[in-house]
Amino acid sequence: MRFLGLLLGAVILVVLVVVRPFADGGEPVSVLFVGNSYTTTNDLPGVFADLASAGGYDAEVDVVAWGGAWLRDHVDKGSARVALTGGNWDYVVLQEQSIVPASPTERVNAMFPAIRQLGGVADDWGTEPVLFLTWARRDGFPDVGYNSYEPMQQAITQAYEQIADEVGARVAPVGEAWAISQSFGLYQTDGSHPSPTGTYLAASVLYATIFGENPGELSHDAGFEEAQQIRAIAGRVVLADPDRWHVPIPPTDR
Repeated sequence: MRFLGLLLGAVILVVLVVVRPFADGGEPVSVLFVGNSYTTTNDLPGVFADLASAGGYDAEVDVVAWGGAWLRDHVDKGSARVALTGGNWDYVVLQEQSIVPASPTERVNAMFPAIRQLGGVADDWGTEPVLFLTWARRDGFPDVGYNSYEPMQQAITQAYEQIADEVGARVAPVGEAWAISQSFGLYQTDGSHPSPTGTYLAASVLYATIFGENPGELSHDAGFEEAQQIRAIAGRVVLADPDRWHVPIPPTDR
């Protein structure tokens, strides 16, 4: 199974800081993204920052990622630890390699220990972990026993919920929103990486998860005709059952 870490591309470290100039008085929030090409494709952190701006938040985002990386790789290389240490991040978004959560062996031996370790470092620095529950591949992944999208997504969701319940982390249920948004063309032609629309959906789910607010109410279309529908789906998936995803709902008079 270790060969799966190479499926998503060359191992090239990406460290990108994006600071958006927002209106005076916006509430500040800083988010570190740790993952691989699912996070860097179409600049998910930047799209999230733009949505945050539309919601009145002054956001700073940073990403530590390279193609095909497992969270275990981030632990072994120390890249995420270095970024977290003293970084004054409010949240760290942890995105596991796309196949690992679907493998009962790899989730227990690699994913769960890495989340425990990175979550522990985050806790030490007052940073809250957010688990990025990813989407299944369009056609499943027969090499690990999934011949279609649905059973693979169920396995991925189960894995993230299991470790989130153990460590008490928030979950951004992108894959669950993905499952009911297939008609919007969320994949690239490889059936794995997100299209710009898929990244917009992921950013909308992250907005709802981190802020506990409905992104459907934002004025931010990003050139997508279906943008409001996508944001509404994201908000509904997260906010219809916030306890399931460990998402606290803030007061409405911020």
